[in-house]
Amino acid sequence: MSEPPARLELVIRSWISLAESTALIWLDGRRIPRAELQAQLVHDLAALLAVSAAYDEEMGALLRRILKDEPADGPFADLVSRLVALASEESGAAPAG
Repeated sequence: MSEPPARLELVIRSWISLAESTALIWLDGRRIPRAELQAQLVHDLAALLAVSAAYDEEMGALLRRILKDEPADGPFADLVSRLVALASEESGAAPAG
């Protein structure tokens, strides 16, 4: 088995640290519903992967392979549509549909 790409390893390790600290904070007060916490963690991973892919072609190729199998209503598509809407609102343009 070959080694994972270095940037992928960094993204995964960063996400694990984020997930652990987020879970501990959530357990301390449970101020948001568990389903929202789970969605947040998935979106956090998607965001980390996307940022890395924007700057590294190997990660870009990996993300394109992931997105190829992503359902239209999956977490990546949801995150992208929300970010586009947010950017559209900020720039004064109409939000994405």
